[in-house]
Amino acid sequence: MNKHFGFLLLLCIYGLPGCWNAEEKAAIAKLKPTKDPIQEEIYAFRLKMRALYNNRRFAELEPVAAEIRRTKPLFGNGSWKIAQFYESFACRREEPESMWQLHDRIHQDWIAQFPTSITARVAYADFLREYAWHARGTGFADKVTKEGWQLFAERLDLARNTLVESRRLTDKDPFWWVVALGVALGQQWPKNEYDQLLEQAKAFEPKFWGYDTAR
Repeated sequence: MNKHFGFLLLLCIYGLPGCWNAEEKAAIAKLKPTKDPIQEEIYAFRLKMRALYNNRRFAELEPVAAEIRRTKPLFGNGSWKIAQFYESFACRREEPESMWQLHDRIHQDWIAQFPTSITARVAYADFLREYAWHARGTGFADKVTKEGWQLFAERLDLARNTLVESRRLTDKDPFWWVVALGVALGQQWPKNEYDQLLEQAKAFEPKFWGYDTAR
């Protein structure tokens, strides 16, 4: 917004006669910020899942994920609950290395307690993908350190291996392909291989629009 226009608009709202009458000004003064009930519902769900994760209450997370996979629910804004489930465990990129290492231990504890859990392995692979980008950073390629590139490659390889290992499990998860597509992008797969992976994802869950946004 042009700063002069913004200043004039503020004058109109708060001072200039004729713009608003007294009743309208009083009504404006009483206005309160409104909360989006859908976003509040999503936030409450993610907060609950994160608390269970932080406290290593994996036995409570497992049935939640299983039920979500079975029923395929969406929130009112169209977002898939399974995506919100996994995203609730995210570690912010600006967090210190010690926090990322803590998340790593939590994920490994989850797998140790539930070695046949597709949920635990998808969550860990997703973490490793983000951990790889944490090492690389978001700057231009020529600004990435040698160590950054090495950790980036190692963590993406570990994420890919975790996904490959999980394929032998009985349960399948639509978010598996979201993580796999992210790993493929990071590893710069050839276009034909990436497209093949995308086709597999859509064949598994045709209505999951997150596959297209993972590009």
